Amino acid sequence: VVGQAAHAENQRTGAAHDQIDLHDRGRRFVQRLHQRLLNHIKAETEAARRGEKTRIVANWILDVPFLYGIQFGGLITLGSGNKQDVGCPVRFCGAGYTRGGFTPKRYNFIIPGAWAYRMVDLRVRKDFPAFAGTRMGLTVDLFNAFNYDNFGCFNTGTKPNPNFGQASCVVSDARRFQLGVEYNF
Repeated sequence: VVGQAAHAENQRTGAAHDQIDLHDRGRRFVQRLHQRLLNHIKAETEAARRGEKTRIVANWILDVPFLYGIQFGGLITLGSGNKQDVGCPVRFCGAGYTRGGFTPKRYNFIIPGAWAYRMVDLRVRKDFPAFAGTRMGLTVDLFNAFNYDNFGCFNTGTKPNPNFGQASCVVSDARRFQLGVEYNF
């Protein structure tokens, strides 16, 4: 009987110990998860702080009745440019790393020296009167109307490099013209 009582006591305290251990593991898991979430939020906040400060996208459509019902529209996209890190992170290369240490050159458009990215798209559309149950429309689009070069792929290796800050690619298309016809029957 004493052996059975001791065995029952061991089972009871062992079960309680398992419950405490599971509770402790769960608490530690939640703490680690919380810390990872805080680190992620901190990293995202830092990336947003270093990111593009200003981005404006504006569009319009004007109905021009004195030009026989022609519609004129457009889309303007302006960006101040993303800050980029300079050098290689310390954990990989040692010294010489600056977070957000490079900002692309800014150009004029409406506000002098404010925009690293500039894109202006224009559209003209004419809908013709219905004839015998059919309708026709003509659209002319001009993308990147001012043929701005929006640069990317900047060399941000090290500041002593003679090519530091030089772009090696363009991140937008050149000026393009598009003609569209719509016919409904």
